[in-house]
Amino acid sequence: MEHLYSAAPLETANADYAFPLMSLRHPGLSLRDWRAVVRRLSRAPRDRAGLMMVRNARDCVLAVFAYRTSEPLVGGLMLRVTDVIMGRLPGDALPNAIAACVEELARDLGHACIAIEIADDALSAGEAGILARAGFACGGRVLVRTAPAEPARHLPDGRQVPTAGVS
Repeated sequence: MEHLYSAAPLETANADYAFPLMSLRHPGLSLRDWRAVVRRLSRAPRDRAGLMMVRNARDCVLAVFAYRTSEPLVGGLMLRVTDVIMGRLPGDALPNAIAACVEELARDLGHACIAIEIADDALSAGEAGILARAGFACGGRVLVRTAPAEPARHLPDGRQVPTAGVS
């Protein structure tokens, strides 16, 4: 990993260190809610899921991401990285540090493949280029939508009744 940065699991005991970064991305998030998120996501065994943070030499958290193990139909275990939150800094050191952290985590967990899901507005073109030079390629698209608020209702013949506002 880039010597300017270090990575560590993000757990309940150190959740407050990452809150300033998280509140920049999610301004409505309270410290109490953030602690609850970290507590919930850090309960899983490390080899199944967790949170990671990347810090600089002054212990400022500059990146956070969630990860989980998934098992695609073919190819062995996959490390799936989501919710990448990263500070905007000039240069390529921070994106390189994140890529190195992800690679090291995959190696430690024995995963054959890595997938990083990034929101459209999470990376600049330059940061995406840095990850491409580190060997990551676009592997498709993630389609996202909100779930219906009400459970689906079904007619006696099994057909689903559309919920309000959905055609």
